[in-house]
Amino acid sequence: MICGSAIGLLRDRLDVLSLDGPTDYRMQRLGGFQTWHAPSGDAATEALSRAFFRLTDFPVEDRDRVPSATVVIKGGRELLAAGQALSRVKPQTGSS
Repeated sequence: MICGSAIGLLRDRLDVLSLDGPTDYRMQRLGGFQTWHAPSGDAATEALSRAFFRLTDFPVEDRDRVPSATVVIKGGRELLAAGQALSRVKPQTGSS
């Protein structure tokens, strides 16, 4: 059950916060942006990039300045943590 183990890993390594407030700030920043892009390809990648950077405080042209790190997860897979999510990644202890 890969999905369940990935969710468990995120809960173990990150601070999970409940955001049950009345305002969905993502929608304030993404208002009018399409959120589903198919088929995969350059146009979809560019649209997702614009949407991602709309959620950050960085313009898309500054992508090299967005702090990021790679978190190695079980099975040799990697998860890229960027921006504020990076500051919430707990240090890995022991083997996964």
